[in-house]
Amino acid sequence: MANLLALAKRMETAAAEVNEFGNKLKVEAATEMLEYLTEQTPVDTSEAISNWQIGIGRPVMSEIEPYAKGKKGSTKSVSRAAAIHVGKEKLLGAKPGVAVYLSNLAGHIGFLNRGSSKQHPGGFVDAAMLIAKRRNVKVTLIRLRK
Repeated sequence: MANLLALAKRMETAAAEVNEFGNKLKVEAATEMLEYLTEQTPVDTSEAISNWQIGIGRPVMSEIEPYAKGKKGSTKSVSRAAAIHVGKEKLLGAKPGVAVYLSNLAGHIGFLNRGSSKQHPGGFVDAAMLIAKRRNVKVTLIRLRK
């Protein structure tokens, strides 16, 4: 009987380690995607780049103001750094079995992703999805505004 109890304990420990490892992979993939998207998103006023937001357990449902409003991309580095910092802080709350969402509700993000800016030919959201696929992490695109 003692051997069965020891085996049960080892199995529980192994299951917890697998869950933690999966959570680590999820957080790493979300971080890499956030960094990629904030680098690739075309910037004018910093509205679109600032709106790459992390949601834990549910998607973010509201658009935010730019972290540093600018013109002609003048605040890209400041807004990018802020979006990454805020996203990483949110990811500290990620738990095994709880979904992580990466959202952007800026009104023109869909146009930018379809190549409407001379700064980027588009398709950066699809490219970011490949990051998750490469890491074998499930990602669902909930809503990308027009």
